Amino acid sequence: MVELTRYLGAHRLPLGASERAHRVLDSAGMVEAILLVAGSQAPYAGLTLASAQGGDAAYRDLWRTVRAARVAAVNAVCRDELRA
Repeated sequence: MVELTRYLGAHRLPLGASERAHRVLDSAGMVEAILLVAGSQAPYAGLTLASAQGGDAAYRDLWRTVRAARVAAVNAVCRDELRA
């Protein structure tokens, strides 16, 4: 898990990028590593179809959040670079 987190968190931003952008990308990498490990262990298995679908929906929401966090961090860096 630690190696996976390091690999996923190995992003390269331009010099001078904000610490916040780095932190957001690091956090997104950690959440992604957790999701990958959780997904590889066993797919969400609920006792009922409704609970299984609810788990799948939560899983997709977390992936969307990871993607949105990365986009927001990169956009912030681009915006800062354009202002400079």
